[in-house]
Amino acid sequence: MAELFTKTDYKNSLECGCYLWMAKKGKHLMPPTSASEFFREKEGEKVDALAKQLFAGGVEVSEFNEKGWIASKRLIDARTKVLFQPTIIAPSGLTCRADILTYDLKAKAWEIREVKSSTSVRPEDVQDVAFQRICFEEAGIPVSKSFLIYVNNTFVKAGPIDPKKFFASEDITEKVDAATLDTKKGIGATRKLLQYEKWPDPRIIESCTNPKSCAYLKHYLQGAEEHRSIAKDLSPKYLIELLRRDIVLLESLDTHFVTKIGYSPEEKFIDHEAIRGELKELAYPIYFLD
Repeated sequence: MAELFTKTDYKNSLECGCYLWMAKKGKHLMPPTSASEFFREKEGEKVDALAKQLFAGGVEVSEFNEKGWIASKRLIDARTKVLFQPTIIAPSGLTCRADILTYDLKAKAWEIREVKSSTSVRPEDVQDVAFQRICFEEAGIPVSKSFLIYVNNTFVKAGPIDPKKFFASEDITEKVDAATLDTKKGIGATRKLLQYEKWPDPRIIESCTNPKSCAYLKHYLQGAEEHRSIAKDLSPKYLIELLRRDIVLLESLDTHFVTKIGYSPEEKFIDHEAIRGELKELAYPIYFLD
């Protein structure tokens, strides 16, 4: 079987190719998980657990990876009405875990129901489900419809939470259909990034779609001693942004080369008097909300 490529891998690649590469090939370069990210993850788990209450009698697949696929396939072949967290592995190596899978008896196919803690359907959610559908169909499992279950932002808590009122569900089948071709192309392009073993690699750097502010570029290049050698292989667009952000240090490059790519260092000015003036306006006690 081909190397596994998960839904999380694809979602990481949508953020930045550097993020994808670090998560798979260079974990030591990855930034630590922030408190806010940890909080969102835990809140997402609570939302997932609550959404399962919408489908009484569902069967949970607790196994992962190959064992999860074997267990899920057995339940799918038995036409189990509702499955929670089934694992799918396609012959190409694509793999995903669906939040909720329901069987459509009339269509003799399955319905993917993705759960999100957001309050609307976002483009990245559609791509998430499109990835799942591609994975299912490559594995020979027919999909009839796709739904997104998200938080109803008009919900007001009064006593125990009623999942039927807390959530909204939207049929996104047409949106997923429209996104499938681009998602297939994206999967092919991003899987190629994982073939690059060298670090740092200009092809990984240039896979980043937002070099002006992407945080992952800095983490990808931290500690690299090859700034000078990779500079000649980067397009001016990317190199200039790296210089502006001090990710690649100006003094590490030849002056003639820097002039040739059209980079002019921006003068940095700190108005110390203005800062002192602002600080004098502060009155104690001071409270901070992080």
